[in-house]
Amino acid sequence: MTFELLKILWWGLLFLLIAEVGLEFRAYHRGFDTIAFGSYQRQRAEPDAPMNAETARAIKNAIESLASFLGAQAVDYAENIPDGWKPTLRTM
Repeated sequence: MTFELLKILWWGLLFLLIAEVGLEFRAYHRGFDTIAFGSYQRQRAEPDAPMNAETARAIKNAIESLASFLGAQAVDYAENIPDGWKPTLRTM
């Protein structure tokens, strides 16, 4: 193994270490006790999904169950929740 190859490996490892520290710093400041549901990019519900309170309650119960299983203290939703589900999901 030549010195040039070791130098390349060293710089690669240094890059990965810096990337990992950056991601850990970002995750720490976001908070570990919050679960973010939904993408903060453009994403929609299924076109034929029912937009009624009963469906929203079922979704809310499933999310609460998952959050308690994971030990989350809070649930954060993206802004693009369908209008039919917002009143029920925002009351968490």
